[in-house]
Amino acid sequence: MVALYTNTMNQLLGEEVVAVGSVNVVNVKPRDIFGPALRYNAYGIILVHNHPEGKCEPSKEDISFTQMIKNLSIQMGFELLDHIIICKKSYFSFASHRIN
Repeated sequence: MVALYTNTMNQLLGEEVVAVGSVNVVNVKPRDIFGPALRYNAYGIILVHNHPEGKCEPSKEDISFTQMIKNLSIQMGFELLDHIIICKKSYFSFASHRIN
């Protein structure tokens, strides 16, 4: 999973690999996402991960994880701008589907 950090004008401040998973699971802790956000003095966060099997629809775990990070973002003063799932031939954007 990669996290992109932006300022209030959505300019990229930095990017961090926050977790490396296996074929079907990635374990990422909120501190792995928010620690760099604090260092960058970021406003916005965009999360990106892949589904190597090719199915772009978010899993139940993807949805609950995104909702948890969204809630924590609000509490900490950040904005979760999007969570994007990359697949072989397409992608899924939580923001475009108004899920986050």
